[in-house]
Amino acid sequence: VLVDRFAQLMATHWQFDHLDSIKTSTYDHIALQMREHVQITMNSADNPQQHTFMKTGPYDMMDLDILKAQIFGAIQAHIGGRLPVVWDQLGDKLGRQSIETYVRRLVLTHCRNGDNTDHVDHTCLVDHGDQLLAEIDRYVVRHLANVFDIMNAEFLPHLLQHTAKDLRQVLDYFNTAFLKKDDMQLSLRVVPWKETEQQPHLRDFAALARNNPDHASDIVGYYANLAR
Repeated sequence: VLVDRFAQLMATHWQFDHLDSIKTSTYDHIALQMREHVQITMNSADNPQQHTFMKTGPYDMMDLDILKAQIFGAIQAHIGGRLPVVWDQLGDKLGRQSIETYVRRLVLTHCRNGDNTDHVDHTCLVDHGDQLLAEIDRYVVRHLANVFDIMNAEFLPHLLQHTAKDLRQVLDYFNTAFLKKDDMQLSLRVVPWKETEQQPHLRDFAALARNNPDHASDIVGYYANLAR
């Protein structure tokens, strides 16, 4: 079995069949959490009592729908535009090249034959299939958890504040264009990001990389055959 080819196939499998879907699910989860941390209220100049924006009735619902679309669009734009950049900065150990290097090292550790580092025995590779997959699982889960911990502690609180800043601009526009004449205004309240509450949810995504149903030892045999 060609060692480099086998490592390439395994790394590609991890990248496209597992990590890409985990990243997408994570982005969707974070976007939803960002929305839940944003509260919008309607304030009357004559009556200081706040009313939940979504329950107001006297105003044109078309305008409210536009506002909701603006809000969710702004949040999604921040998530879609910035999280992949952060992932690239923090997730270098989970890039295809890094996983490929790790798999190659594992293969040679378990099945190296003398000075030959280009080929290993097919039978040895298959016999060590469960062990190889378990070690790759631990590698990926460990680095995923690290990425999510750093993201949660250092990046997401700032992302929420940047998102809130953009949303305030959206609300200012609607206040001026639609509500000023009625002495009404929309106000934004941001619930602070609590890292300890978010950490378990994010780590659940890291756990998705472990014990996947298709991580049976025969997957090693499958890619070993392709790498002959």
